[in-house]
Amino acid sequence: MIAPSDPDPLFAANHALAFLKCRKPLSTIVARYAGIIEQQLGNRMDIAALDIGCGVGHFTFPFARLLSRHHGRIDALDSSPAMLDLLASRIAESGISNIRLIRDDFLSFRADCRYSLFWLSDVLHLFERLDPVFSKISAAADNSFLVAIRMSSHEQLTSYEWSRYFPDALDADLRRHHDVAAVEACLRHHDFSSIEIQEIDETRLVPAKEYLRCFELKYLSSLRLLPESKYQVGMAALRAAVSRSTWVTRNARTTLILARYENRAAQEGSLCRL
Repeated sequence: MIAPSDPDPLFAANHALAFLKCRKPLSTIVARYAGIIEQQLGNRMDIAALDIGCGVGHFTFPFARLLSRHHGRIDALDSSPAMLDLLASRIAESGISNIRLIRDDFLSFRADCRYSLFWLSDVLHLFERLDPVFSKISAAADNSFLVAIRMSSHEQLTSYEWSRYFPDALDADLRRHHDVAAVEACLRHHDFSSIEIQEIDETRLVPAKEYLRCFELKYLSSLRLLPESKYQVGMAALRAAVSRSTWVTRNARTTLILARYENRAAQEGSLCRL
C-alpha cells in the first residue's frame, strides 16, 4: 500500500482524531450515499458488507443502520490500530450491534465468510495495483455482489482548492490515484456485468479556523508525504490566503463507481452471519 507509516503511537492517535474531525462528510452527503447503496440492494436480506479501509467509521455507522433493515451486518477492516481503537469507542457509545472490527491489511486478510457488498471509500489509491484488489474481493464474495468505490478522479484532484498551496502533495496524489477509466477497465476484466459511474458534489463551506486546523493536523495523507520544509512553505501561503476570511469553500467533487457481479457459479464457503 502507498501510504505514510505512523510508527509513533501518539502521532497515529492524533492522526485518527484529525481524520475523525476533518474528513467527516456532511450528513446529507452520507445519506445520499446510503440511499444509493440501499437502492442497489433492493429487497435483498441477510446482507454482509465489508468496509475496506474503514478508518474511524464515517460510512460504517450509516451503512450498519441501513443493513440492520436488511438483517445484515458490516465488517469494518483497517490496518491502523489507532483508527480501530477510536472506532471501537464510537461503537460502544452508539449501541450499534451489527459492526465487527477486523484489524488487517486487506490483501493479507482471510475472510471467514462471503460478502455481498464491498465498500471502498477514498482508499483505492493506497493500492499500487488494481488487479490484486479485485481478485481479493472476488475471492471473498458471494455469487452475486456489489462493489462500491468512492474516489477522486485526476480532474477532480486538480480542482481542489488546497492543491495550489501544496503542489508536491497534488503530484503525489496524481501519481497514487488510479485513473477512473483504468478502474473501469480492470472491473470489466474481472467480468463485472454492470458498471455505473457518477459524480457526487461534496463541496461545502468550512469555518476558516477549522479549515486551517485540519491542514495543521496534516489530515490528508499526501501532506504527510511531504518534506517538512515544503509543508511549512505551503502552510504559510495557505494561512495568508485565508487569514481575512471567515469561511472557506472546500471543493470536494468525488466519483462513485458501482460495479455489480451477478449469478456466477456458487462458491465454497459459508455466508456471513450475525
